[in-house]
Amino acid sequence: MIEELDRIVQFLTRLGRVTPTLLQPGLSTMDIRAWEARLPFPLPLELEQLYRWRDGTRVNEGEQLDTVYFFPGFYLLSLEEAVEIFMERRDAPQWRKGWFPVFADGGGDFYLASCGHEKKETAEIIGFIHGEPQQPVEYESLTAMIKTIDACYAEGAFFVDEDNTLEIDDELHRDIAHRFNPEIPEWQN
Repeated sequence: MIEELDRIVQFLTRLGRVTPTLLQPGLSTMDIRAWEARLPFPLPLELEQLYRWRDGTRVNEGEQLDTVYFFPGFYLLSLEEAVEIFMERRDAPQWRKGWFPVFADGGGDFYLASCGHEKKETAEIIGFIHGEPQQPVEYESLTAMIKTIDACYAEGAFFVDEDNTLEIDDELHRDIAHRFNPEIPEWQN
């Protein structure tokens, strides 16, 4: 997964995005454990790996969110921000036990890792849209999501348009997502 994350940063750099300069240094295992201790569940190993790689994106007040996106519409949350969002929302009617935010759009939508009571290697990733009745699983794991994002940049499904906005070719994205997440109904044709 780290190779794909590094390639995504290279794609963002080649596309002239600011995001790579805003990614914060990774956390130590001790720091991750300290944040994890505040949660009612352990973080999956792939989330620990992500936060050792980088601790989210520094989002400066007043900054246009499009400039910080890691992929179209979403930026990587710092572990601190993710824990805070979890604590704020864990009792909300739409939120389910064990849902942990990883990526955010800045307006209430998230990609969430489905965590359990036991430490596990991976977690399904749920596309959470505020106000929608269904919150479907979109990726088999965080690793599958990152591989999908990497391939979307490599194959042109994620691109910068003439307005310098990070955009998505929905049809190509669906094909790529299906390739890396063949069991997920969201990506079936």
